[in-house]
Amino acid sequence: MLKIGIVSITRTHMLNLAIALQDKKDVDVIFYTLTPAKRLRQFGYKGKVVSFVFPLGLIFYAVHKLPFSFERGLRLGHKLRNLFDKWCSLFIKPCDILVGENGDAYKTSIIAKKKFDSIVICDQGSSHISAQDAYFKEMGVYTNPWNTKNLLNHYEVSDYMMVPSEYVKKTDLEGGIESHRILYNPYGVNTSVFHVTDKPSHDAYDILFVGNWCLRKGCDMLAEACKQLNLRLLHVGGITNCPFPKESNFTHIGIVKETELPKFYSQAKIFVLPSKNEGLALVTLQATASGLPLVSSMNAGGVDIKKLIGEANSCFIIEEPLTTENLMKSIKQALAYANALPEGPRNQNGDAIKNITWEAYGDRYYKILKEISSKR
Repeated sequence: MLKIGIVSITRTHMLNLAIALQDKKDVDVIFYTLTPAKRLRQFGYKGKVVSFVFPLGLIFYAVHKLPFSFERGLRLGHKLRNLFDKWCSLFIKPCDILVGENGDAYKTSIIAKKKFDSIVICDQGSSHISAQDAYFKEMGVYTNPWNTKNLLNHYEVSDYMMVPSEYVKKTDLEGGIESHRILYNPYGVNTSVFHVTDKPSHDAYDILFVGNWCLRKGCDMLAEACKQLNLRLLHVGGITNCPFPKESNFTHIGIVKETELPKFYSQAKIFVLPSKNEGLALVTLQATASGLPLVSSMNAGGVDIKKLIGEANSCFIIEEPLTTENLMKSIKQALAYANALPEGPRNQNGDAIKNITWEAYGDRYYKILKEISSKR
């Protein structure tokens, strides 16, 4: 029996991993988190849980609800992450492999290696912290030195890094992490929620963007591209450091529950995400599963999705350098493709969609875990 400990301060994609692994007959999973066990059950996780919802979880959620300044909220969040890691290190149970979300399990990883000789994996959803810091400093955004140090420490103590995209792998190599330590497994999507939609009517939105409207995701370029091409854009999500256009062809919907997103995917011709710095955005997988042609930067995971669904013609990767002109070129190609689709279900990716499910993600992860454990 392979004993797996999974550490994640909230559920994130790590819960999908736990759910996928819990059905493997030779795997025993324990999930360490601040999320209440009852909440995890609602998503289908039936395995063991060690939850620190009292009192850490309540404080964590309060910090994210109260109107703190960005910098103060970030500092408090990182202090809670440090406390969560310390508590996990005290309560960690014997495991063959410890999978800790990026920055959540530095101290826990040390204890797991020392007490149980565990193999330690840092599950890294975002680019290398040095690449993130360089970008945010260029943009004049605050970065917390403690967080940088904590992440670098987590990288160093880990035997392996699990990355979701070629872009993250590239930043790790540039950050000095050896190639043999980097494992690769793109994320998945819940196809019971996000499934093929019909080609929308002629008055549909041209472009859908889901997520935080901000400079990091290239929203300034996207807004300019829509203005120049006179396209209708629908945005679903929050707004931070990039002004949302006031023109009538731009529509903003606030943050909605994940289960409400499918109706918005059905209202647009294409999905666009020109991120400048990202790992693998889950919304790109949701859009692809919904049948929307995808326009993605090299840094948003589109390259990985394109490979998973067989180099599909429905994925359009924005040429480098990432400029408004190159973005407009990809948008025009994607719209031409979308308009040429036959009426009815947008099922152009066919059975290849099975490669981007959470089940497929879990199967790939399971095989990797078995392989690295056999080497030990």
